[in-house]
Amino acid sequence: MMKSILSILGAVALSLVVSIVIFPASTVMAQGTIYVPDNYATIQEAINAASPGDTVYVRSGTGTYNENLSISKSLTLTGEDRDTTNITAQNPFLPAISITGQSNVTISNLTIRNDGIDGIYISACNNISLINNNIYSEYHEGVYIINSSGINLVDNNVQSNGTSGFANGVWIGGSSYQSGFNLAGNNIHNSRIGMNIACLLNSTISNNTISNNTLHGISLSLSNGNTITGNTISNNSRAGIFIVSSSNNKVYNNNFINNLTWQAYMSGGQNNVFNLAKPIGGNYWSNWTTPDSDGDGFVDKPYVFAGGRDNLPWTKQDGWKKIEATVDIEPDTLNLNSKGKWITCYIELEESYDVADIDVSTIKLNGTVPAEEKSAEIGDYDEDNIPDRMVKFDRTSVQEIVEVGDEVDIVITGELTDGTSFEGTDIIRVIDKSND
Repeated sequence: MMKSILSILGAVALSLVVSIVIFPASTVMAQGTIYVPDNYATIQEAINAASPGDTVYVRSGTGTYNENLSISKSLTLTGEDRDTTNITAQNPFLPAISITGQSNVTISNLTIRNDGIDGIYISACNNISLINNNIYSEYHEGVYIINSSGINLVDNNVQSNGTSGFANGVWIGGSSYQSGFNLAGNNIHNSRIGMNIACLLNSTISNNTISNNTLHGISLSLSNGNTITGNTISNNSRAGIFIVSSSNNKVYNNNFINNLTWQAYMSGGQNNVFNLAKPIGGNYWSNWTTPDSDGDGFVDKPYVFAGGRDNLPWTKQDGWKKIEATVDIEPDTLNLNSKGKWITCYIELEESYDVADIDVSTIKLNGTVPAEEKSAEIGDYDEDNIPDRMVKFDRTSVQEIVEVGDEVDIVITGELTDGTSFEGTDIIRVIDKSND
């Protein structure tokens, strides 16, 4: 009996040893993360070994990974550090990274370079995210996307230096319409066209910096229902934005700065708008900034360009952006029959801004009553270790513009000395004792 037990225990021990020897990466797989070069010497080996949903984590500081990667399953490929985790295409005639017919793939925190054609090639895919990468291509597209949907291209630095006719930063197209793209926060520069887009529906292009391209910043063709907002598009040799045969697109709150041939050009299509109603307005055009006779922040006359117009051009770059201010109005209850002299306001700004930089001459209460410049002082009146700027408003002027109510909004607006706007709201009670 004892021999039988020992035999069984020996067999179990032997099987454990065998499994450890034969399957050294089984623990890694169970955890869902594979490390390169810890577990596999190359990234492609790690991708091949991964199960759907796994993460392939690539360490930096080990030199350049000279590979052409093919991703054929859902996974996350991420680097330890964007600027020091480098992938360079071994074969420059193939994309550095190819993703075809896949869903739910994320690539992040890498530097991806191809001295030949595409940096990243995406075809017939859905729900692909490229986040916080450096992407370089010498003679073709930095990012090439065809017949795909649900693409997130966010916070990448994309550059394509080539002189060929295909050297665009980002190219999007296909044989049919594609939708659900989010192209946000990217820096795209020194390419032929920053974003060359065709057949795109119902997508958002926002908060990108697109500059110094040899043709257009953004080229949009056969594309409908897209929103283009918050971008800074500058110093492109042809058009800042070039729109042809596209309809129902909204282009507003963008900075168009010193684009050399046209700030904007539009031909064909219909119902493309370059401004929304106040206070959102239109775009900033560096060659159309005055006059603003009523001081509302918009140029008095529309900006007219080839094929279109912006009816509410902003006078200042990023004029639509406002710092969120915290304001405290005293008294909390305002009696319209009171004979007091002042309404006092304490203004706090977000941590990265200094209340000393507030231009007191620009401060207004409810867009009407100006602050008294001589009364402005800096302190910490609520003792929260955040500096306040105290300003005062003529009480009689304030009482003339507010109405009785238990919850009355008091809106304080103004600018910093660099032109940045701020806005804050407090709620007070307004009574009229004369009617008691």
